[in-house]
Amino acid sequence: MYANEFYSLTFQNGTLVYRLKEGRAFPIGMPVFELDGKPVSAAFEMAETETRRLRNGLYETAFVGRGPRGLTLTALARGSAHSPVVRFCYVLSGDKTVSMTKRNGADNLTFLSYKPRPSARLTEVRLSDYDHAAHSFMPCEVPAFEHEDRAMGPILTEEGKGYAALLAYEHGSLYPDRFLSFRKEGGRITLCAEKGSYYDGRPVGGGKEYRTVWLQFCAVPGSAEELSARYREFVFKYFSENTESRKPYIYYNTWNFQERNKFRNGKAYLDSMNYDRILREIDAAHAMGIDVFVLDTGWFAATGDWEVHPQRFPDGLRDVRARLDGYGMKLGLWFDPRVAAAGSRVFRECRQYMSTYDEAQSEHKPFAMWESEDNYILCLCSDYWKTFADRLIRLYKECGVRYFKWDAVWQYDCSNGGHGHGTAKNSLDERRQCYAYELVARLNQIAERVQSDCPDAILDLDVTESSRTVGLAFLAVGKFFMINNGPYYREFGVPIPETADQNVFTYPGHARADVCRAPLVYDKWLPSVLTLTHYLPDDPADSQLVNLASLILGQNGIWGDLLGVSAAGTALIAEVLAEYRKVREDITAARIHKYGAAHSGFEVYEKLNPENGRGAVSVFCRTPGIYRYTLSAPAAAAAVSVRGPVTVTRDGPRVALEFRFTVPAAALLIFS
Repeated sequence: MYANEFYSLTFQNGTLVYRLKEGRAFPIGMPVFELDGKPVSAAFEMAETETRRLRNGLYETAFVGRGPRGLTLTALARGSAHSPVVRFCYVLSGDKTVSMTKRNGADNLTFLSYKPRPSARLTEVRLSDYDHAAHSFMPCEVPAFEHEDRAMGPILTEEGKGYAALLAYEHGSLYPDRFLSFRKEGGRITLCAEKGSYYDGRPVGGGKEYRTVWLQFCAVPGSAEELSARYREFVFKYFSENTESRKPYIYYNTWNFQERNKFRNGKAYLDSMNYDRILREIDAAHAMGIDVFVLDTGWFAATGDWEVHPQRFPDGLRDVRARLDGYGMKLGLWFDPRVAAAGSRVFRECRQYMSTYDEAQSEHKPFAMWESEDNYILCLCSDYWKTFADRLIRLYKECGVRYFKWDAVWQYDCSNGGHGHGTAKNSLDERRQCYAYELVARLNQIAERVQSDCPDAILDLDVTESSRTVGLAFLAVGKFFMINNGPYYREFGVPIPETADQNVFTYPGHARADVCRAPLVYDKWLPSVLTLTHYLPDDPADSQLVNLASLILGQNGIWGDLLGVSAAGTALIAEVLAEYRKVREDITAARIHKYGAAHSGFEVYEKLNPENGRGAVSVFCRTPGIYRYTLSAPAAAAAVSVRGPVTVTRDGPRVALEFRFTVPAAALLIFS
């Protein structure tokens, strides 16, 4: 049994039992597999074997049970002494080899079953709906099973009298591309595989095992609101062994200037990726108060090998690293994990791992990526993943890289029958689905391999396009890069020449900032520090304040033409970020309280730590006028930094604000 201040966890009569300290029990049924054409319940009698400590104060307890036909089921449970959320997964193995089968041509695997209280309210929380107007993934909460017979989740909540609970699974895909789903039959809920969770004939036993996705359960005495607050705290503090991704660093990325240099200045994407320009950008970034400096595409000689370009950086980034170290800044680099250049050593050594896409196992055609040589796509579910992970570890050690941005990881890249996600006996669709399913775990496996050698490495998965793996899984090891330049003209039905800049919102002012704030709605469940989004530093000052007041709410990214910002603009950015730095731990910990509709005339965002009242209030006005607003929570009575046309009045713990906007503008208050 494992127990902490919130719950105990036991296996009783083949059932996992989560029990609150006040006594309420939540039995969770065990998995059911189809093996050699027959359903096999894994409701084995389980015995605890060991508990080991992990990084970040986490524990992992193992329970083992023996079943028929020499099968062994291992249940791994992970958690923290300070959280009511438990993560668990199952590992099936055996003395003899059996086959996972699909008697009816579809996945036949139940991960768990659960019986909610009859009067409980069930809510599906989706994380991967795509909003094309904002060009971003968005969360969505809907009554579960009222309009669809299957709930994709990945979170399903239950609210009853005096308690609230949730079930969740760690995977990722675009809604409605379901790989798992919750189903309700009678009064019982099951979490079932939809596709890709295994291929027909997959062997288990004899040295081969099958591991389920990680599953989650949480219950609290109280309401659904208290449940979401506890869950957000878990994701922030206790979900990951690696906490660097949760720290509120300010990030700069070179890509925005590379792109505007091409479309506004008639240059090439890679013209600005050179020794002299980058050193000057580092100086400018330091003057503004940036923590992490990220070189986007073009820093490398060849994809796959991922070695520093000898002409652009003849010293192998030594001076770049020295300049950053001198300023106390971190170095970040961009990668496309799937590709290797035609002339790279990795391509020659790993050619057998090339992705294929049809029954003839035809290789994807090579393509030039960002003005580089031809590139080929390799299968991340093959053993190539180890080569890529080892390249990152080498760059960490040799070049001091601490932040790794992974871009362009599409979910359905390979259908090869020889890479471990299917065989020649399986259909093309089945092999593609298994690749897409297993890719999610493989990305985490790469991250875990890197972080085992590089404990302070930050892994960032770019999810700026719709067909990416958005869900809970990657947040166990890293964070999301949420919005690139935002929506394209085509998403609004506006035709423009293909040679023109396709992005709509790339100029100073309110428009881009309004779009970029849209994903902040995740903050109810996932802290905004995990949704990195970049804002513009460009003059004039009113635009800078709009962008800074947005940035400090937790998305923490900035990009653009740093060298084009005026001295006054640089000073303003530095002053605001210095004020932010005093309270950024509080802002990161605090949940957002929002008032006003998105993109409306008047929006208020409170991010105040309830423990001490420290934090920030950001206000955005598009319709000039007089507005009055009283903060929903007490604010610190110490120093307050005020920017914008606002008057602050205190009445005990309550703080009243009056805004007099004569033009569209922003206001920012920092309580420290």
